[in-house]
Amino acid sequence: GTHWYHAHHHGSTAMQVGSGMAGVLLVEPHESYSLPADLEELYNDEVYGVPPMLLFHHQLTSFGRGFFGWLSQEELLAQTENNVPLNLNLLDATPGLDFYSINGQYNPTVTLTQNVATLLRMVHGGGNKHITLTVNSDSCSLLLIARDGVFHSLPYLSLQSIHFIQGTRADVAIRCTEVGTFTVSSSSTVGLQVSTGNGHDQTNMFQIEVLETDGMVREMPTSAATLPSHFDSLQNDNDVVIGGRNGVQVVAFTGGANIGVNGVPFPGFGQTYVETFCLNTKYEMQLGNAGGALNTDGPGLATATPHPYHQHINHFQVIDGRDPSGEVICDGEWRDVVPAWGVVMRFYPVRYTGEVVLHCHLLQHEDNGMMGLYLIEDCSTPVPPTDAPVPADTSNMETDTCTEFSTQAGCINQVCDGGVSNCEWNRFTSVCSCPTIAPTTPCNTYTTRAQCRSSRCPDTNENCVWNGGAGSCSC
Repeated sequence: GTHWYHAHHHGSTAMQVGSGMAGVLLVEPHESYSLPADLEELYNDEVYGVPPMLLFHHQLTSFGRGFFGWLSQEELLAQTENNVPLNLNLLDATPGLDFYSINGQYNPTVTLTQNVATLLRMVHGGGNKHITLTVNSDSCSLLLIARDGVFHSLPYLSLQSIHFIQGTRADVAIRCTEVGTFTVSSSSTVGLQVSTGNGHDQTNMFQIEVLETDGMVREMPTSAATLPSHFDSLQNDNDVVIGGRNGVQVVAFTGGANIGVNGVPFPGFGQTYVETFCLNTKYEMQLGNAGGALNTDGPGLATATPHPYHQHINHFQVIDGRDPSGEVICDGEWRDVVPAWGVVMRFYPVRYTGEVVLHCHLLQHEDNGMMGLYLIEDCSTPVPPTDAPVPADTSNMETDTCTEFSTQAGCINQVCDGGVSNCEWNRFTSVCSCPTIAPTTPCNTYTTRAQCRSSRCPDTNENCVWNGGAGSCSC
């Protein structure tokens, strides 16, 4: 699939990504996996193929002055001992201070051959704006093959324009029947209230040069790729849990004084969770509040400008994307970033347990607190290893409210009866209980999150706290 990587240091993500710390990742299939012949020809085309395309947003102006306090590049250079002159001319063009490049080039040319379907693997490396790409020729047709690194099912969607919200990837087959040079532009579509409404206008994103046919004819693909079992459709699955283990059914980004997820700013790693989920269980969630009707002249909400919801680790399937056109979001497709305008999604966590990051993909919003964590746990009863410690005997305790909690997240934030100490989670036996032996090891001796979060402070008997950014443990 087509993916990407980028800097993600919380608090500096927007500035680091905006400075170029991003790139394309192509994940190749295992040797035992084979694509249908027409897709194989597209994805492994060494004759007519086009290199992967990183659509990267450059914003060298002051953005969000007064709130984020960023400096423009001119202001930054003026405050440094840098004698190198500022030159914003790229390939003898002057795009200004707010523009997109393709693989580091401003308005490059992509070469195609007449009547030959060719694959464009595109990554939107932007954390601020959304873009809508249109080819100014009726002779070129577009077919959406995959989005966010996962193949679509048949029939593939024929596109008029290619919509990218922040962080989206798209594999699009293009076939042009006329020779010529055609401009691909981006425009702020009327009625497209995506990602707080900040669309990008650029007359020249890139050029498509269609060469005269050499006799080769390749039609658009009509075969479907086989997906792994964890991408089996959940659309008509009746074995789905609505909401997570703690009853949260809606995840919404909130701004203003309560900037965060469901009104809670990012608390840090290993602290609190937006929701917890069990491994190998299917869940349904709603992303954003679903108030308001869809615009009649395009996708989006008439009464809201939604934030782009991004979820790490697990893709999710769109059950109700609330987009009749399907060009921004299709029902049934698997995504990891969508506009949170009331989308209903389902996902199926397999293999991975631990913390999962979710955040607004307007990266300056994420840096300022629109980020949270899910926790995925193995809720089955594990078989303790032979060297597992014997759980403490609590039979002589008068009361022990700790035993009521069956998950680590619920256990470690609770206090034993009498307020003597925090409950203790035994990760080998999955038992929550009151500790019977006072801790003696200082928190700062632990070097891993697992050790830290399962230990207590000798002085206060409270749980140690893990600082993910510093990689340290403390009381």
